[in-house]
Amino acid sequence: MRIKEAADKLNISPRAIRFYEQRGLLSPSKQQSNRYRVYTENEIWRLQTIVSLREAGMSLADIRQALEKWEENGMEELQYYLELQRSVMTSEWLRIRQAIETADHMIEWLRTEKSLPLEHIFDSPKLPENRGNSVPIGKTGGISIGLHRLMTRE
Repeated sequence: MRIKEAADKLNISPRAIRFYEQRGLLSPSKQQSNRYRVYTENEIWRLQTIVSLREAGMSLADIRQALEKWEENGMEELQYYLELQRSVMTSEWLRIRQAIETADHMIEWLRTEKSLPLEHIFDSPKLPENRGNSVPIGKTGGISIGLHRLMTRE
């Protein structure tokens, strides 16, 4: 299968495929007669995995590492990386959800009180800082740990 056919099959651009090749994530063979790239079913599967992992929010470096581990240790390792990525995304989603709740409460105060007194902000249990279980808005602290830090198992 040539690059255009692979791109059409996976609903991505040939340029995206070349990008992944340039980054060393994919290395299809080339026909000797015309140097066209030839994609086997295994390379199509690998490309689909790369695209899926990108959609799941993994960086290219993390994808490279996950694919290398998968080649060494099989599907269990790939599942491990996906579970880690899901954990990172869930933590980030929770942080964003708390920030939205805080903004909603502040908007409500402004609507009802027509002001935002500091004593209401600092004493409110509705604000994440006063809940004792989250990080201030705009700071990720230890919540949004990069996947690369989680990937080193001991």
